[in-house]
Amino acid sequence: MNLEAIIESTGAFSCFACGKCTSRCPLAQTSAELGREDVQSPRALISQALTGALDENSDFIWSCLTCNACAVKCPSNVAFPEFVRGLRTEMKKDGRAKETVLCSGGRQLNAAGQLMATKDLRQKRMGWAEGLDVAKEGDTLFFVGCAPYIDLIFRDMVHTVEIAKNMVRIMNHCGIKPVVMDQEVCCGHDQLWTGEEDTFLKLAEKNIAMIKATGAKKIVATCPECYRTIKVDYKKHFDFEIEVQHSTEFISEQMKAGTVHFRRELPEVNVSYQDPCRLGKHMGVFDEPRRVLNGIPGVFLIEIPQTRTESACCGTSAWTGCDKVREDIRIGRMAQSQETLVTACPKCMVHFSCTQQRNTTIGPALKDIRIKDITQLVAEGLESEQ
Repeated sequence: MNLEAIIESTGAFSCFACGKCTSRCPLAQTSAELGREDVQSPRALISQALTGALDENSDFIWSCLTCNACAVKCPSNVAFPEFVRGLRTEMKKDGRAKETVLCSGGRQLNAAGQLMATKDLRQKRMGWAEGLDVAKEGDTLFFVGCAPYIDLIFRDMVHTVEIAKNMVRIMNHCGIKPVVMDQEVCCGHDQLWTGEEDTFLKLAEKNIAMIKATGAKKIVATCPECYRTIKVDYKKHFDFEIEVQHSTEFISEQMKAGTVHFRRELPEVNVSYQDPCRLGKHMGVFDEPRRVLNGIPGVFLIEIPQTRTESACCGTSAWTGCDKVREDIRIGRMAQSQETLVTACPKCMVHFSCTQQRNTTIGPALKDIRIKDITQLVAEGLESEQ
């Protein structure tokens, strides 16, 4: 896909430089340099492309969070994140791309994704599921994502594999024995959004073949990036139609059906909810997480500034650009939070926890905020099976 095709497919030609994209961009709001309208902003990049003066050395091509804050406010419906993704892909193919700056853990996870794309790789990734009731075939498949690998790398500060365990416990509580694939590979989200389309296609092809072999009719994912990738991007590139739910959609549905039973007496806690970009601004899932939180006894959801389509990003996408600007985005978000900040994304949980535990400039008030995934709150409140 050349530049003309990228402009056509994303509607970039409709941009009339109103500036609403830049006014909503979390990077532009936080960084004076990245907020420069003339060179480092969404509308500047579009303008350059339309006039044939695209600066391929622009930091914004690679620093953009692709969070969709711009697109949801664009009066011309320009799909700017897809525009950026297209640029990255073309530049990677032609060898014109800047080296993607990843955090230390991100480099390891990117390497793991590359390995998972190889043809004959065999994994031993089911140790986390010991003692849980899972199946190899069935109607409902739980797509675990890279939580076991993320847990291995960031275990000194957060345990993302507990999100996977909690989700299986919740599904078991609802009478569902989920399919879990012992050779599942990365969904390919990070590769797709950093321009490594060939690797994404290899990963997607492997997952699709395994999913079809299980006979599953529905996929549930706790990671919004997996959710969006399987539901939207797999379908763009492959003949693959299947129902996909995020964990919050699944739990909300089960609560409505009466299969989720909470203990009557639970400790009271005030929580804030962080809308993950892929779940909210990309996929429009805003109500279900809130229904889940409002349905747990003792949990009081207190909305903070910038929620739903106005929500601030956690500051990092695909493990890229871990710097002071992104740290400041997270610090600002935590400063708005109640005593517990609830996420519905393993990566949001990692990024907030990383800033909280490793940033030496923040005070005790932010250090004391509890950061939890929504599945943890649900699992903690479940009525014990007799």
